[in-house]
Amino acid sequence: MEKNPCSIFARAERKRKNSEFLSAIPLYLTVKRLSGKDMELRLSCLFSLGDTYRMVGEFKKAEKCYKEAHSLSLAIGKKNRFMVSGHTSPLPAPRLR
Repeated sequence: MEKNPCSIFARAERKRKNSEFLSAIPLYLTVKRLSGKDMELRLSCLFSLGDTYRMVGEFKKAEKCYKEAHSLSLAIGKKNRFMVSGHTSPLPAPRLR
């Protein structure tokens, strides 16, 4: 069995693109398990897995993936802000009218 999460992710993406959703799901789950500290890969996997679950009518599973992806994207954003200069002064969120 292949252990490279990036190439497994590429296979899953091809299957999803070809509407082979039920074949893509186990591949995405493998990538999620193998992604380790590669947070960007895990994030991409979670979004794609959520989309794939949505396409097969698994809306609760899709929602769970999207929520996990959202939390991870916030964590990645915070980590990246602190890495820029060792300290940060986040800008306030823009006001919507």
